[in-house]
Amino acid sequence: MNQKSRKLVHLLGTLWFVASAGFLLIVKMRLAGWSWWLIFSLSGHSAVLVFFLVTIYVFAVYRGVVRTQTEVEHPLTTSSYYGLFYNLAPLLGSLAGLLSSIGLPTFYQHILTMATGSLVMTFIIWIVVDPVVSITEGFTPRGRIAQKWRRGRAKLTRKRRRIASEELLNNLFQQEQQSRRRREPQLVSWADRISELLAPDRPLEKTAEAEVTEIGAKAWRLGGMAAMRQLHEMVRIQLASSEKTVVDFPAIWWDGVGDWKKPELKKCYIQPVAAQSSSSALQPSPA
Repeated sequence: MNQKSRKLVHLLGTLWFVASAGFLLIVKMRLAGWSWWLIFSLSGHSAVLVFFLVTIYVFAVYRGVVRTQTEVEHPLTTSSYYGLFYNLAPLLGSLAGLLSSIGLPTFYQHILTMATGSLVMTFIIWIVVDPVVSITEGFTPRGRIAQKWRRGRAKLTRKRRRIASEELLNNLFQQEQQSRRRREPQLVSWADRISELLAPDRPLEKTAEAEVTEIGAKAWRLGGMAAMRQLHEMVRIQLASSEKTVVDFPAIWWDGVGDWKKPELKKCYIQPVAAQSSSSALQPSPA
């Protein structure tokens, strides 16, 4: 049986099961003395809930259509004959109910017995027998060997993927380091010029903002955000060598250049190296 036929049979069985369960529910409610208008009003208000529960149920038994077990581990439950029997369980239950109802006087009793047989047969096969058979297959010597082989192969696959990821990250890191070394000579000259313009011991020139912004744009064209961050790091190191706290003008003026975004105000200051060392020394050591 191909996949399309299996899905069709499973769908028919599921619909028949749902219809049988609904019929029995209505019968029990009528026997309890509920009026028709009350039954239909409750079903109307509960339509969404019933649809949700049926959807979950169909998803839960969808394994009857698409089974993920391997034939080596589960030779019985993956066979086409077992799959056909599994999917036809609701209809077979109705057939058994029909045969057992021979001799009953009314048509209503025939339908009631068929619906009950469908419900009982479906529960026994789908909820009890199938899980027990699947678990039992896993404990056979052949099933244990197949499980061990599958788990070992999965472990090996994860190890290969981890190694491939590590190699990829290492290659990316090496490429980034090579790019930094290639950009460094040009960025050093630009960092020296920015540090000269923003030196705390000299007045800020009117053209400083335009020139620093232009240098940032050049760094963006040279190597994107990576080059801009590398240049900014060089500038901060040079400006931190002074004895005064200076404003990080490049971080502010470069806002909008490429993908650069202006940081928070408290991060727009460059502390002297001496101040950074003293503040680090004052911090309590972790327990």
